[in-house]
Amino acid sequence: MKKRLIITNSILVFISLILTLTFSSGIIYKQNYDTYSKEVENYLSLTISIFDGTNFDDTKNSITSADKNIRLTIIDTSGKVIVDTLNESIEENHLQRPELKNLREVYKRYSSTEHQTMMYIADLASSYYIRIAIPMGNIDSIMATYVSLSVIFLVIVETASVVLISFFIKKSLKPINLTVKELSSLAGKDYQNTDLEIDHLPNIMKDITEVLNQNINSIKQQQEEASSVMNLLNQGVVAINKDLEVVLLNKTAKKIFNEQDVLNRSYLFLIRDVPFQERIQQVIKNKINDNYILVLNKLTYECMINYVSNTWLSGGVVITLEDITQKEILEKTKKDFFQNASHELKSPLTSIIGYQQLITQGIVDDPEQINTYSLKTIKEANRMNDIIIDMLNLAELEQDYQTKKETFSLKKLILEIIDALERRIKEKNIVLELNLLDFDIKGDIKLLDELIRNLIDNAIKYNKEDGKISIILNKEKLIISDTGIGISKDNQKRVFERFYRVDKGRSKSVGGTGLGLAIVKHICEIYNYKIKMSSCLNEGTTIEIIF
Repeated sequence: MKKRLIITNSILVFISLILTLTFSSGIIYKQNYDTYSKEVENYLSLTISIFDGTNFDDTKNSITSADKNIRLTIIDTSGKVIVDTLNESIEENHLQRPELKNLREVYKRYSSTEHQTMMYIADLASSYYIRIAIPMGNIDSIMATYVSLSVIFLVIVETASVVLISFFIKKSLKPINLTVKELSSLAGKDYQNTDLEIDHLPNIMKDITEVLNQNINSIKQQQEEASSVMNLLNQGVVAINKDLEVVLLNKTAKKIFNEQDVLNRSYLFLIRDVPFQERIQQVIKNKINDNYILVLNKLTYECMINYVSNTWLSGGVVITLEDITQKEILEKTKKDFFQNASHELKSPLTSIIGYQQLITQGIVDDPEQINTYSLKTIKEANRMNDIIIDMLNLAELEQDYQTKKETFSLKKLILEIIDALERRIKEKNIVLELNLLDFDIKGDIKLLDELIRNLIDNAIKYNKEDGKISIILNKEKLIISDTGIGISKDNQKRVFERFYRVDKGRSKSVGGTGLGLAIVKHICEIYNYKIKMSSCLNEGTTIEIIF
């Protein structure tokens, strides 16, 4: 094992050094190549600036005086050499040379004339090709020196690395071998008769892995079972440890708090209600159980905060959250209903008792007054009767009302209702505008009669003297408009609530029960009709029933 590690590490060091040498050589070579390229380009630009197309000797002398190693060649457009600083007669045609084919491009090649590697560049000036060449002998000598020194350095470093690697591996393996012996005991197998070293580690780790996998699988199965049960609960469950970190959160709780990534983080990331935070802290501090009503996102939750003292969560709390929004709404609705109902029934009942006491106790003995009070008693009794009937009708609609299916003309039904209310219409001198399409509809005639009757009845009750009622009927909708007192925007939101009346004094004088529009709303819900209201105070109201 030790030998293998030494060889492997030595090879890695050698490869690293070779790669470093190769890379650095390439960089040095490229830097020198770029320097020569720039130099040859500069000499070409200088030559072109001197040459005017006739001063061949002056140009040659200027360049050779600058650097005697520079080779200048002036070639005419036919490829004949006119000037060459070699002072040799060159008969060869140069037009096929690559630097003349691709002007201003730098080329490197071996020159048989100079007997060395040269760098060439050419350009056209005053109808002549100007070519500059410089020797690259320095580059080759620099690279040769660099490679030689690098090889010597490589040998030294590699030798030193082998020695150092051997030393450090021997030192490092000593505690590892001790650890291997300790790990063998975790594997649950007897390795006492073996020379335990790092070579045995794979087998030991395999045995340990099997033991751990069995334990992990067992724990996972228990967690999955617990998680499945937790996520099936309708209540939210949150566990917070003694350090006030969230350590458990079921699916319902995530939905309630609209948080996902809060596990193992402070409970402040989950619970932002300050009084709730303080209540949790008090439970942990005083080791008690408590409850709290949390209102979050317009929903109400009853939170049971239970202190945990003798489990993995010792010193923490488990919080269960139950949505009691509907329960509270039902309780409030029930409370409001009984308050309103008792109030609405108490008023006519008080009046009846009062009138009858005046008569029976002889306080009123005038026959005309007795007759007046008797009529008022009957009126209040009828009003109380109307309230009770509307309450019973509303209760019936709320308890899965079984509708009847019958075919009838909706226009005919509307006309019958108008005929029944004709006396009241004439009393107020109300003008009726009717635009009724005659068609048959399937439904419960009793419910639709009640719906339409309530709407027309309200249009009459809350209309003005000499007012107007418009009724439009087609297959899509029923529209009933009046020119009455109208309803303010604030009150429009509540007119469909039970016993809600915009003007209680006026409603009492016209005999309203406060349940008519609530009944209309429930009938629309049964038939999945949409109901729309638009109203302007002192101008009138329009109600649309969309079929």
